[in-house]
Amino acid sequence: MLRTLRIHNLVLVEKSVITFSSGFHVITGETGAGKSVLLSALGIILGDKLAPSSIRTGETTASIEAEFDLPKTPAIQNFFKEAKIPLPQKTILIRREISANSRTKTFLCEKPISLSLLQKLGPYLIELSHQHSYLNLQKPQAPQEFLDLFGKISVHSFQESYTQVCSLQKEIELLQSEIPLQATEKEAIIKKLEEIERSGILSTDDHSLFKEVQNFEKIKETLVLGSSIRAQLEEGEHPILQQLSLLKKDAHILCKEYEDLSATIDHWEESYHHLKAGYHILEEKLATLEYNEPRHLQLEEQLIAIHKLHRQYGSSQHVKETAEILQDRLLAIEKSEERFLLLQKEVLHEQETCHRLAQELRDQRTKAAPQLAAQIEKTLTTLNMPHVRFEITITSAPRSSSGDDLVNFWITPNVGERSVDVQNAVSGGELSRIFLALQASLANRSSVPTILFDELDAGIGGITAHAVGSLLATMGEERQVFAITHLVQVASKATTHIRLSKTTVNGRTTTQIEQLRSRQQKEKEHQRMVGIHGPS
Repeated sequence: MLRTLRIHNLVLVEKSVITFSSGFHVITGETGAGKSVLLSALGIILGDKLAPSSIRTGETTASIEAEFDLPKTPAIQNFFKEAKIPLPQKTILIRREISANSRTKTFLCEKPISLSLLQKLGPYLIELSHQHSYLNLQKPQAPQEFLDLFGKISVHSFQESYTQVCSLQKEIELLQSEIPLQATEKEAIIKKLEEIERSGILSTDDHSLFKEVQNFEKIKETLVLGSSIRAQLEEGEHPILQQLSLLKKDAHILCKEYEDLSATIDHWEESYHHLKAGYHILEEKLATLEYNEPRHLQLEEQLIAIHKLHRQYGSSQHVKETAEILQDRLLAIEKSEERFLLLQKEVLHEQETCHRLAQELRDQRTKAAPQLAAQIEKTLTTLNMPHVRFEITITSAPRSSSGDDLVNFWITPNVGERSVDVQNAVSGGELSRIFLALQASLANRSSVPTILFDELDAGIGGITAHAVGSLLATMGEERQVFAITHLVQVASKATTHIRLSKTTVNGRTTTQIEQLRSRQQKEKEHQRMVGIHGPS
């Protein structure tokens, strides 16, 4: 509840301190007397921008300060906790200051805060209902929001579930769109990793492999050569030795030095036999050589695969780094696949929860709707609509963040007329009275302690104006109610009467804000309002 409002050098107000209590307060004054200044001051306190043009002419600074009773609500407690400002014990103090150089300061309980933070706090303290606020009734979601407020129906749990379902579905759609591409990519990655794995490049030194292949090739060549020699030696006497033997028999006929030639041929024969004996010794050594042909072929294939990888990726280190990147990507794809399957299960579970919560909202709204309709209808009959009929319908609608319901207000203003949707075919006067009836029905339901009506009674007069005044007074028993009005019928019902007027002294115009306390002061203002004695 607003306790005190202090205004200093704001537009035409030089200095004013206004104290308030609970109940119904009216604010009156001639057109142009400065009622907009008071509204502007409250707007600034709630987070409107404060411009240098707001400073009173001839001054260099302006300030507005307001003190509120501390609302005992979780929302206020959470606000101070999130703002990291100690929760005050009794009152909330807000101060705004501005200087001619456009520098502004904002304080909450003497702690400097940002304007955005103040704007979050404002709606918890005062509800501002401007002259055409009743037009909000024509917004599609307005009936449902009013019904929920009346029935104290919280959509928080449903909204959390609905948001979660939407988030899960969006993620599923994204993953689903990636599945074909990821499947192709996964197949290619697995093929590359298998190629790298088969080559053994990550666990083998290819230089050592090359030396091992060379060694096998030398062994193979040696064994082939040895086999060839053995084959020749195993054929029997060499043809040359056979010919030499024949030559030895007939040498005496051909040569005078037969003895020398025979000895030479004997030496050759002896050398041949030494060769055969020596080969047998060599053959024993060759038998110790191990040649593994499958291993040799395997190593050659492995070297070919490794050289191919070097051409593709570079050094062995680069191949290793590429394998790690491919492995990480493969793991990411597999996790994405697992996530997709998990999300499908999660979304089914969350959809069940969301459906259950939506049904609970439907049940609560169905229960609250006839109660609110009855109260509005009763209030409208006091506002000079004696034969009015008011109905609230709830029908199914595509699921949204507020549930599965479409809430509509229907009114039958007069006997014999058809029922019309409040959002489409209701006059301004009827809308304003429906809005006021709604506010009256919500007076003891709202957590916002103060409400200000700015000329809600415009276009209303006579008996209806008296009814509006009485209704606002009744609302003042539940909430602190302010009303800016030009109707004496409304002003006469107030517990507190605040009058704004202009005076000019020494060439300076000033707006005076005063609380009318005596009966005579109030009567004089009432007379001015109906034009009996003119402006005071």
